[in-house]
Amino acid sequence: MSLGERDDKVYLADPVGFYLGAGGKPMLGPNSQLLMSLLVRVLKGHPEVAVLRIDVRGKDLSKEETEARGRAIVDFLVKGGIEASRLKVAGLGPGKTRVDFVVETRSKPKRAPMPTQPAQPPQAPSPPEPTASVTLPASPTGVQPAPEPAASDPPEEAAPDESAGPGDSAAPDDSAGEGMRE
Repeated sequence: MSLGERDDKVYLADPVGFYLGAGGKPMLGPNSQLLMSLLVRVLKGHPEVAVLRIDVRGKDLSKEETEARGRAIVDFLVKGGIEASRLKVAGLGPGKTRVDFVVETRSKPKRAPMPTQPAQPPQAPSPPEPTASVTLPASPTGVQPAPEPAASDPPEEAAPDESAGPGDSAAPDDSAGEGMRE
């Protein structure tokens, strides 16, 4: 089944088949019901198809009989959710047995409304709010402690104490009692 943007017909791959139901009323066969279910989906997907004409012909059938077959198709499509106002039946009487679905009227495609006011240019981000500074309380001695180093600052190494004498070194002396090592 296909319906293009410019097509004037819905093309079916298989013929539409009927059988006589209760009271001699034409009914769609099981395969034809599947085809018409697909047609429902096609019509729902193409709301621009305002009027679809269903042309029905049948070998050795009167105009009334072909009209009744067309009504059976319309009834099925309406039960599937297609508005009856979009469907039109043309029982054409005797001829080669076939059903044609002709797009009689197309409406203009609906487009999204255009905005009436121009779009506002994007605004620059506002500057970050200043961070609060922390004041350390005064120590009882009146001397402020040094601030903590930032995480990115390398730790400072202590300078050697110059008041210590040569024997007061904090490092152990290797020279006492041992020879030189290689």
